[in-house]
Amino acid sequence: MKKDEAAAKESEDRQAAKLAEAIAKADNQAAPAPAPIEPAEPMKEEKLEEKLEDKAMEQKLVQEEKGWRRRDIVITRASSAEKLGIDVVVQKSVLVVTSVGAGIVDEWNKKAEDGSKIGPGTVLERVNGATESSATITNFSKDCKLECSVKRYMGTITATFEGKDLGLDLDTSTMIVKSVLTNGLLGRYNDSCEVGLEILSGDRMLHVNGKTESLVKELRDGRR
Repeated sequence: MKKDEAAAKESEDRQAAKLAEAIAKADNQAAPAPAPIEPAEPMKEEKLEEKLEDKAMEQKLVQEEKGWRRRDIVITRASSAEKLGIDVVVQKSVLVVTSVGAGIVDEWNKKAEDGSKIGPGTVLERVNGATESSATITNFSKDCKLECSVKRYMGTITATFEGKDLGLDLDTSTMIVKSVLTNGLLGRYNDSCEVGLEILSGDRMLHVNGKTESLVKELRDGRR
């Protein structure tokens, strides 16, 4: 009996020793290091510039979809005596081109892209830093290098008139405006509209009262 108890006691001691050894071994094993977390790649300068350029292009497209085209241009001449060849009017303290004839501007137009050409309706927003019309005219008359910020409306202008005297000289074969009288309905419209949306010589009449045919008849009927 005593031998059996001794054997059982010895077996329990061996199991306890194995268990203690297993626990000690587990404690001594180092836990696996966590996987390193790679920091997010900082936005490269090139990518940032691309995003800014895309945003600028998006704004430019929205602006041009509305009909306005704005450009910064430089026109040079050998001396201030060389004729620019443009006629302008003052609208709300800024200059608006009404016609372009022979001269430096016409020569410049021949080489310029379509969106940068100066023509009737071009608004001269800034000339060599000047924005007010009198200072702009002074710069035009004396400077040989003209750094200009211009805008031009390239869309269709819709205007409503009530009355008989439009004050319009129209080429009825082409429906192109030849001139606008200052004391007629169109002249008063030009004085009150947004700068750059004036109806000027060279503009073409596209529709009258929603119609695109028999425009002369529509104009005559509308004056009765």
